[in-house]
This record gives sequence, C-alpha cells and structure tokens, in this order.
Amino acid sequence: MKIGKDSKIFFGGFPGNFVPPSQIQNTGVGSACIGEVKLNNETIGIWNFKAYNGPKPGQNCQDRPSSDALTNPDNLASGVAGLGSNQVWRFSGFGSYVRIARSDINFLNNNAGSVHFIGFKFETLQDNSLLFLVGQTTEQFMALEVVNGLLVMTWNFGFPGGPVNQTLENVGDVTMQDRQLLVKAGVATVHRVTVVSVDLRLRLRETFDAGVPNVLGDVWIGGMWNSNINPAFRSILTNIDVSFRGCLRELNFNSRSFDIQNAIENIGVTRGCQKEAVADLKLDGGDFVKMPSTLPNIQNIDGSVVMRTGTPSGTILNFRDTEVEH
Repeated sequence: MKIGKDSKIFFGGFPGNFVPPSQIQNTGVGSACIGEVKLNNETIGIWNFKAYNGPKPGQNCQDRPSSDALTNPDNLASGVAGLGSNQVWRFSGFGSYVRIARSDINFLNNNAGSVHFIGFKFETLQDNSLLFLVGQTTEQFMALEVVNGLLVMTWNFGFPGGPVNQTLENVGDVTMQDRQLLVKAGVATVHRVTVVSVDLRLRLRETFDAGVPNVLGDVWIGGMWNSNINPAFRSILTNIDVSFRGCLRELNFNSRSFDIQNAIENIGVTRGCQKEAVADLKLDGGDFVKMPSTLPNIQNIDGSVVMRTGTPSGTILNFRDTEVEH
C-alpha cells in the first residue's frame, strides 16, 4: 500500500461524495468511542481534522457513570467517566502557559456537584515546573508542581493551619519515565477528602475536618503570566514562576474534555508534541553549536553541561551580545 501526502484517513464512515474501494463491504457510519490513535507508533490528535461531519460541539464518550465518585471518593482516582480527547499539546517552557476561565468549565463551582477534579497526561524532561494552579489567594487554592523531578501537591481550603504540602509517594522521578503519566487531582467535598492518582493508582488521600473549598479565579496550566502571580504564593509554591516544558494531552475537568483552543489565553502552546530526546554530541576540530535566543531580555543564564575533551585547550562556551549601544 502506498500512502502519499494527498492520502486521507477516515474514521467512522465516509463523506457522501467519496467512493470507497470495492474491497470494503461495510460502508455504514459506525457509532463508537475512539481514542489513543497512533500512526507508526506516533500519537496523533484526531481533533486536528481537515473535515468533520457530526454533532457540534463534538460529544465526549462515557465509559462509566460519573456518579461512581459520589458514593466512593476513591473512584476519583480510578477513572470516573469519560474518554478524553486525543489532543496533544507542546508547552515550550519559555514563559508558556494556558489560562482557562472558570466560567467555561464546571470545576470547583458550587453548582457543579460534590466531586471536582482535573485530569491530564503529561511527560517532561524538566525537573522543576508548575503543572497547574487554580485559586487567587493562598487561603483558597490547589496546585500541582514538579519539584526536583517529584510530583508535589499543595492545597488550602481555608484550613486553620494554612496550606498543606505533600510529595506523592511511589511515583519516582517523572523525568525518567518512558511513558506519559496519567494524573487526576481533585477534592470530594461531600467526603471532605483531597485525592491525587497517577496511572489510576491512588497516591494521595488526605481528609480534612475544618475548611470548605471556595476557590476563586481562573485555572492556569503549565505556568502563569508573571504580573498575575500573587506574591504570597512565592513562599508556598516552589515553582510558581517556572513554566512547564513538555507534552500534555487529554486535559479534562470532571471528565469533560477541554479544548485548549478555547482558552482565554494561550502563550507558547501549540498542537502536536513528541518527547524531546537529548543526544550526545561529538565535536571535532572547528565544529561548534550555535544557539540563538528569542528572549527579549536576559539578565542571567543558568545551565549545566557534561563534557570530556581530547585537547588541552579550547573554547567551551562563548556568549556574544549582538546589540551594542552607541
């Protein structure tokens, strides 16, 4: 079979003006849930379609009733409901973030039921970053960070003792994973419990007696705009101003998929993503690597490199400012 740049792939049926090959006997439109689509073992987002004929907006599949979580908060960790959309997004990490209006989602709203959670899959090579934050003040918020490669959950629902901070157990260094991690984090208000699961295994379950969730403000994914950061968070969240760099997919709130295209702000986040691979470089003689910067202003540079040299002298790093004041 030959596939060229003009070839097309159809899911669920054919458009009316298309004549399928004679070998295909069943040309009826199917009704099913489709997810985890891959070509040559590479994940593709079927939301990146060229043409679509069906319900608008597209409907989310349900593979188990969301009411399970209402009777047992542990079910919040094991999937609850919904087959997430197969959207894949790349966060550049250089000031990138997504801002989602709370009015566009039923998440931590008083009229949205007694169970609230955010779910997504992600992978990264970055050992420090902010994954998400919802809340305007340090008295009412919920956040998840990567801190030195480990997942750290921090939250406060008006607790007398202030925010609670906990590193997720038995997850390990997320930068060393060879697969995407499925994260679900949230709170069951009727059971007064905060839970986080990773790959459908419960990694955090903390009950609270005092305090009531009354979280205001938008949801920030992968970072924040610097001027919107409440200074009080800097002493509580290690990476409040460190943007996430990596891949994120299947973002959903209470099992309802959210298309990042509908975010009120999207900085440096684009469709399609493949985990970066850091390869060793061998430089001979006059070889060099030049790395241009698109940042408007650089006050300091921080990084590391592991190297071995076969010559007694040579240049390791050279920085040149091309803007010279006259």
